[in-house]
Amino acid sequence: MENILVVDDEEAIREVVSTMLESKGYRCTVAHNGRVAQEQIKRTTPDLILSDMIMPEMDGIKLLEWVREFDPDVPVIMVTAIHDISTALEAIRRGAYDYILKPFEKDQLFLGVGRALQHRRLVNENRKYQRDLEQQVEDRTARLQEALDQLEQSYDDTLEALGSALDLKDAETEGHCQRVTAFCISIAKTMPVPDTYLPILARAAFLHTAK
Repeated sequence: MENILVVDDEEAIREVVSTMLESKGYRCTVAHNGRVAQEQIKRTTPDLILSDMIMPEMDGIKLLEWVREFDPDVPVIMVTAIHDISTALEAIRRGAYDYILKPFEKDQLFLGVGRALQHRRLVNENRKYQRDLEQQVEDRTARLQEALDQLEQSYDDTLEALGSALDLKDAETEGHCQRVTAFCISIAKTMPVPDTYLPILARAAFLHTAK
């Protein structure tokens, strides 16, 4: 059940709007000004905010600006009796999703609320898709890195086995591969050679000696 916060300084309007929306299956909470609405939003972030423009202590525009900072994904519909296009444009410019004039028809309210909540659902689904996609990439990268690590370990094990076989074949050169490899690494660190290249250099030295 989606939660809608109705913010208006007139109790009658809060009750009428809440009753209409609850008849459509929405859960409504109310606040009589922007300050009270702030505290409620901090406790439980609503899915949609319907706010009057002119209220004591904190008006609708200031509440709108605060909501955009607190959670920009929450749509805000401004509801006002001011029939002025410049006021509507100012609200939209500051981030309002929609603008409804009082007195409004029930169908107009339902349509605006439905669009705003659909927008929020799409935003949430898109964010979830992005998170899931990033997690999939992260998981596959981890598996690939694990496979590469296993391959490198297998390669090193093969080289070590080759060195041991050479030591058994010729006792006079026992440990020769390891000593040459250690000397090469010591020289490389003195130069210095970046640490990321040292494993490659060690394998090359070991193979060269084994030949």
